Amino acid sequence: MIIASGVASALASQSASSRLLLGMGRDNVMPKKFFGYIHPKYKTPVNNILLMSIAGIIGALSLNMQLVSDLVAFGGLLGFAFVNICVINHYYIKNKQRNVLKYLIIPSLGTIVCLYILWGLSTAGKTVGLLWLGLGFIYLIVRSSSSKEFKAFLSNKEEATIDGGPK
Repeated sequence: MIIASGVASALASQSASSRLLLGMGRDNVMPKKFFGYIHPKYKTPVNNILLMSIAGIIGALSLNMQLVSDLVAFGGLLGFAFVNICVINHYYIKNKQRNVLKYLIIPSLGTIVCLYILWGLSTAGKTVGLLWLGLGFIYLIVRSSSSKEFKAFLSNKEEATIDGGPK
């Protein structure tokens, strides 16, 4: 049962992450030539699938299972905390929808719960997760400072696209 659930989880993770990389490649957040490539016959992001397969094999052979589970939990919990914060920002602050329970209290409680659980992860998991997050911010800063189109994309202007062309 443990092996079957591990294989199913790994396949779902590989599929989801390769599709996420495809979206980032299509938006030119990551290099489009590699990450945005779709196999002409199979219509799948073959480069991303192979990349995630290699990363998965290397991780399975070299990483401690506790660290891996903490990293998955770190990413998920931080992502859910930010989703709750975005709900507050979008609905309660920007759109001024004053349903306090729905758009302020419940998302605030969700954020607190996620951060509380995140706080309980191992020190190694939090350290590696924060380092990975830091690398992402460094990539964002370097990329936005070197590309006017990327800055426009980040500013979320309606007419902006990452490659400068029309939408």
